[in-house]
Amino acid sequence: MPPGQPRDVTTNKTCKEITLMWKHPFDNGGMEIANYIITVLSEGKQLHTENVGGSTVQQKIAYGFKPKTSYELRINARNEAGPGVEVKLFEETDEFCEYLFPYLWL
Repeated sequence: MPPGQPRDVTTNKTCKEITLMWKHPFDNGGMEIANYIITVLSEGKQLHTENVGGSTVQQKIAYGFKPKTSYELRINARNEAGPGVEVKLFEETDEFCEYLFPYLWL
């Protein structure tokens, strides 16, 4: 039996990065979680997919995000029986990035 869906899925974002955070499913389907599948879409088109280890609960997504752009993020757990139910989130990257310049004012 496939696992349940990841719980409490949240994001942390900037203008160029999105980090996805989650908790393991309550139900692992009676088998160890092999991995999590993360998918990034924009305007209905799949842009990126990556697999992360089954013990992982946070992942900085390795994709070239653009500022002030809307993305759909999907995550599901997979065990030996197959993938479980996806969780979908919608996120927009920040318009501006904060940069700190190490100026020394005398």
